[in-house]
Amino acid sequence: MNREVPLRRTSTLFLSRHDHPPEHQHHDPAEEVGRHWAVSLVERNAFEVEAASGAWRLSEGSAFLNRPGMVYRCRHFHHEPLDVCLSLTIDESLIESLRSSDVPLERVPIGTAPSNRLNYLRRRLLRWHERGGEPIVGEMLAGELVVAIATAPARPATAYRPGHLRRYAERVDAIRHR
Repeated sequence: MNREVPLRRTSTLFLSRHDHPPEHQHHDPAEEVGRHWAVSLVERNAFEVEAASGAWRLSEGSAFLNRPGMVYRCRHFHHEPLDVCLSLTIDESLIESLRSSDVPLERVPIGTAPSNRLNYLRRRLLRWHERGGEPIVGEMLAGELVVAIATAPARPATAYRPGHLRRYAERVDAIRHR
């Protein structure tokens, strides 16, 4: 069983956290079909996503881009899956604005390797939620997330330790604020 915990909703975005409650038995479906554009950031553990365009092992710090109509399958490595994802569902109107900005959405990979950029954006997304979820800020973050996935390196980068990431993020945020 998949559990979705709603965190924040605006007219164009829906932020939620997904996990698998241990009290319910989980069975991976044979296939799933994407209903919306959504970015899922893996916060804990790992799983595999398979689609017509390939297969990706997603672990902490990686991302998964879901598209409407996309047929895929998630496979977990444990009988009781331990993965947790922060997911941002994105309205089609925002996706259209990304298309008009020349983001090659049809060529964006479904899964990415872990990266410091994605970890930084996950941190900003959580702060956006904690600070009340101003819609324009969330929309900007949604665009940054999709672009980060579109331009993600094929191989994982050396991950900053949480303390280093926090210090770098604070510096970048201070410069962005100026």
